[in-house]
Amino acid sequence: MDSIMVGKCIKDIKWPKNCLVVSILRGDNELIPNGDTEIICGDYLTIMTDEEIYQELLDSI
Repeated sequence: MDSIMVGKCIKDIKWPKNCLVVSILRGDNELIPNGDTEIICGDYLTIMTDEEIYQELLDSI
């Protein structure tokens, strides 16, 4: 809920290499995001990444 990503668009976040935001669960709706999709409080992101950078991604959120 207190992520530094809230209020930012997907394209404005410095994602680790080989990282793809696949979907966003927002309430009862699932969205397929694009670069202009803004992350809002309560969003659940499905992100695909390499296993090697998984922990780096979690630490950055």
